[in-house]
Amino acid sequence: MPFMMPLLLDDKKKVIVISPLKVLQLDQAERFQKMKPSAVAVNSNTWSSELQKDLEQGKYCGIFTSPEMCLKHTEYHIHLTSSFQDICAVIVDEAHWITQWGGDSCTAYSEIIKLRAFFPPNIPILATPATLPQAALQEVRSQLGIDAADSFFLNLGNDRPNIEFSVHKMNSSTDFKALKPLLTRKPNPSTPDDFHKSNIFKHPSPNSYILLGIQSPHVVKTAESILS
Repeated sequence: MPFMMPLLLDDKKKVIVISPLKVLQLDQAERFQKMKPSAVAVNSNTWSSELQKDLEQGKYCGIFTSPEMCLKHTEYHIHLTSSFQDICAVIVDEAHWITQWGGDSCTAYSEIIKLRAFFPPNIPILATPATLPQAALQEVRSQLGIDAADSFFLNLGNDRPNIEFSVHKMNSSTDFKALKPLLTRKPNPSTPDDFHKSNIFKHPSPNSYILLGIQSPHVVKTAESILS
């Protein structure tokens, strides 16, 4: 994971990774831990007085969090302000959300320019998006204050041999049952293990619970926590 590379130069420094989804923050923190640098997900679910104490004592090098935690969570905001000298990089993961999803699914991502203004200009920032059209790339650069002339840009293309596209017909915009074969291991799932490990991206709408309705009542609570 390239996010950890700055820590190879100085393991006393910290890398802040901004991610839009709690499930991604937890997953990446776990991967980070396996590579040895100490890491933690900092969000509204994990925040506690004990975590605050660990952060203040410099226990973690890799911190996976969100724009709203940095800007709106009072205690964490104060902690970051007092830790600028220890931060060697800020990484904005899933940076395409700034243009494609920010306004609907993660409003804090659409206001990420405030995050760039929050961190001092001497702290480098890295944006790691999925494929971006040129106009979207320019907007990401603008929002994050990245000067194209003075920055490094790497385009790895969109050929991913581990990803395949699949098109399924839906009878209507609320025909979520058509998605069931993609999500489940068996026709009538009854436990969380009956579902494929998946990320579902959708625009907010009253149909959220219709989507959950294709699942057994026994796993709705689990699904809600995964989708939140």
